[in-house]
Amino acid sequence: MFQHIKTGLHSSLKCWRWVVAFWLVSALTVSLIFFPLKTSVKKILGSSLVTGRLGDGFPLDIISNSGAGFDKVGSFAISGTLLALFIIFLLNAFFTGGFYSAVKTGEFTNSRSFFGDAALFFRKFFGINLLTVAVLFFLALLLVAVPSAIGYSTMGNIIIFISLAVYSIAAVMVISVADFSRSMIVSDGKSGIISAVGKGIKSLSSGFLINISAIVLILIIQVLIAYLFVIFIVHPVNSPLGGFLLFAGGHLFNVIKVFIRCWRYGTVTSLSGNRIPVV
Repeated sequence: MFQHIKTGLHSSLKCWRWVVAFWLVSALTVSLIFFPLKTSVKKILGSSLVTGRLGDGFPLDIISNSGAGFDKVGSFAISGTLLALFIIFLLNAFFTGGFYSAVKTGEFTNSRSFFGDAALFFRKFFGINLLTVAVLFFLALLLVAVPSAIGYSTMGNIIIFISLAVYSIAAVMVISVADFSRSMIVSDGKSGIISAVGKGIKSLSSGFLINISAIVLILIIQVLIAYLFVIFIVHPVNSPLGGFLLFAGGHLFNVIKVFIRCWRYGTVTSLSGNRIPVV
């Protein structure tokens, strides 16, 4: 297992340029929404107040105060956020194809090869991502929302914790199948979405304990990084550079998040035996 994780890490390190590229494109997409919204917020509160509050942590109380005038920009924020999320969803499907193709070789990939493969696999990877989100949403309703609504009156918070634990296990399985399905698509280049999912399940089942343990380990690392970032956001930053540190920390987290995801792709490619040996 650890050899596959090491191989995946080595392959992902070779993709650092494309990790940075994905971060840049995502950041530009978000900035199209963030900066107009920030300008509107400054007009309402004043830049000095916002900066001062950022130094003491995220000003959630101010943001939630519709009486301060934020109701005027609320509709823009919601629609803009949804649009940004959709664009990033498309970008994720596009870049994931390039990532899988790059980690398959384990070597540096030029831009022509990376973007060519990203475009080649975009439609199928978009389908896999869409199917994954749909399944995760359905499982959230089935395993969390429904049991919690039915059993909360008798079991209280215990039913919520149990439901979340069961959902987490199911989510790991769904994510693992999606990862192996993408690897199958890149491997033969001919599999359709449904066929790739079937092959992905078969590949995951072969050596299941090793495969799932490797993925779980990387997912745990990903969750821990996210947890540290949440602590960083809510913890007061007693510095005049509080706003800048929050901004820089958010971008650093995004880079690390994309890298770890690429690491997972490389590990899955190694586990599924689809990595091209380097002579």
